[in-house]
Amino acid sequence: TPIIQYSRRAKIAQSSALLTVADEPASLAQEEEIGRLKERVQVLEDREAVAINNLEKMPQSRGSNNEGEAAAERISNDSEEIARVLTS
Repeated sequence: TPIIQYSRRAKIAQSSALLTVADEPASLAQEEEIGRLKERVQVLEDREAVAINNLEKMPQSRGSNNEGEAAAERISNDSEEIARVLTS
């Protein structure tokens, strides 16, 4: 009957509206987490830039150069990993 069909449609519309409202706190929490992760990426990128700058200023010796490159590589890998998480 038309009344039952209308009632079903009304219930579906109400449940859809409720789901949207219920999702808002989750999306706000996600936005906050994304903001924190973006800040962390920036910190890691800044550290990477400092490490590279310090590496370039260091006297050229095999041992210290390899250690500096390894540290810069670890920082770079961390930045890339966080960037992958943010874009997934």
